[in-house]
Amino acid sequence: MAIAGFGVSSARAATVLYSNDFSTAATGFNPTTNTGVTIGIDSTGPGGSSAYHFSDTDSSNFGSSSLGFGSFGAFSTATAGQNTFQVSADFAVASLFNDAAGAIATPRFQLTLTGSTQISVGFGQDSSGKLDLYVGTGNAPTPGVATTLATLGTYDSTTAANNNTGGYVNLLFTYTNQQSLITVTASSGSTVLGTTTVPITATTVTNSGGTVGITTGSATTSSFYVDNLQVSLVPEPATSGMFALSACWLLGRGRFGRRNRRLTRP
Repeated sequence: MAIAGFGVSSARAATVLYSNDFSTAATGFNPTTNTGVTIGIDSTGPGGSSAYHFSDTDSSNFGSSSLGFGSFGAFSTATAGQNTFQVSADFAVASLFNDAAGAIATPRFQLTLTGSTQISVGFGQDSSGKLDLYVGTGNAPTPGVATTLATLGTYDSTTAANNNTGGYVNLLFTYTNQQSLITVTASSGSTVLGTTTVPITATTVTNSGGTVGITTGSATTSSFYVDNLQVSLVPEPATSGMFALSACWLLGRGRFGRRNRRLTRP
């Protein structure tokens, strides 16, 4: 089910701009395919999950799909209560074949905050033959040169299916308004595989110009999946904490009506 527009998630005290488990449709996405590339919803993901599936059988072509922030409704990280922008998605590579080590055009998940500020997480073979989940700025950072989030095995040059992420890896991007760093974290279940901060130009994220993008890579053949995509706005911790403290104080004052009462936090 997809949600476009605002919705309040009380559990995370966040405003959900978009949420999709890809059970029926890739709502809002605009796929572009070439010869040998298919993109669509199916139930062949890890564990039989329904997911957004990208299959690329031609190493000279690539496919991509993007979701524009314009479909979310008006928002701005400069607005109080909307200061931190988060994107979370499950990413699983089932098979991969590189023409050469260090190829930059690998399966990757991309976040464009503004027209000139882009962060990409890719999966590919580095120059030492390791399979890296890596992150960097721009459209196509190089595995082994960009920051490695996790090493997930050794590249197999004969069997593409042996080059995989071992199931879903959750990718979490967190950016706070006008900061010069974005935090990227990769997790498998409750285990953090890697986290890093990537330098970027300080900006304000709005519903104009940004995109979530997914690309197969022209230097590889691959099969991979994206699932459980969520885009949210999170209040700054100090703001939400002060709100909770004020609410508790008013509740205690109204219910008990006497001075010098101790405020007990849960």
